Amino acid sequence: MRTIRWDEATIDGATDAGRDAIAPHSPSVALAVSCVGRRIVLGERTEEEVEGAFESVPAGDVLVGFYSYGEISPLAVGECGVLHNQTMTLTRLWET
Repeated sequence: MRTIRWDEATIDGATDAGRDAIAPHSPSVALAVSCVGRRIVLGERTEEEVEGAFESVPAGDVLVGFYSYGEISPLAVGECGVLHNQTMTLTRLWET
């Protein structure tokens, strides 16, 4: 059985977020918002998370981002927003 370390899984999650945020048009702008809690947990490996998100966005797209102290969002459609901590979100915007 292969054991995955928590920091590797955290960095892989950022890369997966970029691949999952599929835009029907290119170029697009990808907005990455990572919780400062992730930065504290990852320590010196923080840069790997950013690189993973950047590499997952298609060539020609622009990636911008910042650290937050958590995100407020509903867990499902129609629910009230709740605080999410130690998360990373990636949103892609484009013109039609």
